[in-house]
Amino acid sequence: MQHWVYGHLELLNLAPAQRAYFEWLKDSYQETTVESYLMHPEISTLGKRRLKAVKIKQCFQNAFTLALETPGVSYVVGFAQSFIPVPHAWNACGDFHFDLTAEIAMKRHSPDNPGFSKYASIYRLEREDLEEAMFRCEVMGPELADYWKHFIRTKT
Repeated sequence: MQHWVYGHLELLNLAPAQRAYFEWLKDSYQETTVESYLMHPEISTLGKRRLKAVKIKQCFQNAFTLALETPGVSYVVGFAQSFIPVPHAWNACGDFHFDLTAEIAMKRHSPDNPGFSKYASIYRLEREDLEEAMFRCEVMGPELADYWKHFIRTKT
């Protein structure tokens, strides 16, 4: 059975120069279950100030900042299914994945927004790897292409 992201990536995989990038995406994705942060005893206690800092359309920065500031929380990047799969970032604490951008910022902006229906992770950075990623990619919250360019492509 083909994964829902796979078909989308096949459509995007038209440029020969980007073939290795899209092959990496297809080889790396893992279907991921994302749950409400309120279901996790440690994450559900995040302070109101931290939750207010979560901004709509800033998923990479939101997830990166939370992982940097919160012990035990990882930064996860992949795709979320909206109308089409969109590049997206969220967090994980062990095997528990949660998305504050969708759950807090999107709901605050549009209460009737159902959020994302599916998630597929491509890569995950633990807290100790975040500073190197920020330094090498020169962004706070590396997106898929940044990570590919500075970490994966240099190996091939």
